[in-house]
Order: sequence, then C-alpha cells, then structure tokens
Amino acid sequence: MGICGSKKRPPPPIIVNIHQNQVHLPKDHPPSRNNPTKPSKLKDAILQGRNKKNLSQDQLAKKINVKPQKIQEYETGKAIPSQVTISKLEKVLGVKLQDLYKTELKEHIRQARKNMTQPQLAKKLKVKVQIIQDYENGRAIPNQKMISQLEKALGVKLH
Repeated sequence: MGICGSKKRPPPPIIVNIHQNQVHLPKDHPPSRNNPTKPSKLKDAILQGRNKKNLSQDQLAKKINVKPQKIQEYETGKAIPSQVTISKLEKVLGVKLQDLYKTELKEHIRQARKNMTQPQLAKKLKVKVQIIQDYENGRAIPNQKMISQLEKALGVKLH
C-alpha cells in the first residue's frame, strides 16, 4: 500500500545537483507553467526581473545599451531580444532567460511558417530540413545571421 493506505505509488523524487545548479525532474512532474513563481513567458521573466531589481525601463535600457522603447517591446511581447541582448539581460537582472528565449523563438518561427512547409522553408534558406526542425523543436537556436535570413524568408520580425 502507498501513502495513507491507498494503492498509489509516491511520486518519484526530484533530484537536485547543487554543485552544477541542475534540477532533474521526473518525467511525470507537472510543467513549470503551473508554478506561479516561475514565469512561463520571456516577457514576464524580463518584467519580473526588472521589478525585482527595482529598475525602470529607462535604467535597464541604459545598462544593456538599448533604447527604452525596446524594453517596453520585450515586456509586452512585441519583440524578442537577440541572443546577445538575452545574455546582457541575464547578467543585469540575475535571471535565466535562455530557455524562455528558445521557446519564444521556436513558437515565432512556427507561427510565421504557417503557409509554408518545413521543406519549403529549408529550400528557401538553402539548409537541411533537419535544421528547421531543430529550431522549431527547440533543439537548436539560430544565430543572428540565420535569424535575419529567417525573417527575410518568412516576411516577419522575429526579435
């Protein structure tokens, strides 16, 4: 018998490796979006990080060398910061944004590609279909040059 006389098994343990700052969650662990303290969107993470540091949009913009309007666009979801800007934001705000960045970017690519198949986009960019699949599945992050090519091919602004 399990907990409280039921036949259910206890949930698998959550393994934390403090030395490598890693958390290994069991496969059936609920997704992080159910955790109200951890933002599930990049824009929310940036806003929360900025508020936690008591910075105005202008102050944050100066610290990472962008226009204040860009911070507003990031926080409203109208724009996605570049990989370089993500790194700067992580340093200034003290929050991890890479995974959220990857998720946002892959969703933007998927949405922008609605009227085009992955093979069609790959052909247009002169890359293997696997590369497009990797971007859309979050297994790879396109570099700045590829983001520019994707924007041109899809006719959208990705960041």
